[in-house]
Amino acid sequence: MSVNRSWPVGLFLLAASMTGCGPSEVEEHASSVTNTAADKLTNPAAAASSTLGSLAVSAPTVSSPRRATQEDLNTYRRMAAVNACFLSQSKVSFNSAFESNVQMVVSVLSTKHGGLMPGVAGPRTHEQLASDALTAIVLQINALCGKSLPADWKTQFDPLLAQAQVTGL
Repeated sequence: MSVNRSWPVGLFLLAASMTGCGPSEVEEHASSVTNTAADKLTNPAAAASSTLGSLAVSAPTVSSPRRATQEDLNTYRRMAAVNACFLSQSKVSFNSAFESNVQMVVSVLSTKHGGLMPGVAGPRTHEQLASDALTAIVLQINALCGKSLPADWKTQFDPLLAQAQVTGL
């Protein structure tokens, strides 16, 4: 297995086990990330088409998905935020860390839960899942480690936080 060194091996294994993809498929999707996190927060459609497009096609789906619970959402989003906080101290670039964590959350919600969310009648689109994940992860990162983010992260994180606080979740 070839491992993208911007992702800790544990995140590969977690993403692979939660989505049913093999580590090489997870790495392939992670390496296809091109847009910045700021673009994705302000333009969820761009997020889905660039970051999640190949994931939506090749990721396996569950034949009978179970609607995500609020507890599921909190767990996935907190996992992504904890991982991003760790990566911020590990000299991984903001965009790489943030985008890979958003991808992981959207992939799990779309493959394991079929995009079925609490309080929503039908499945959410990849664009909607990406938008919700971006906002929730930014707010979680702020609560967990926002004050200790490195300066290079703060310059990109602070505008996203301001947007997330306006958008809310």
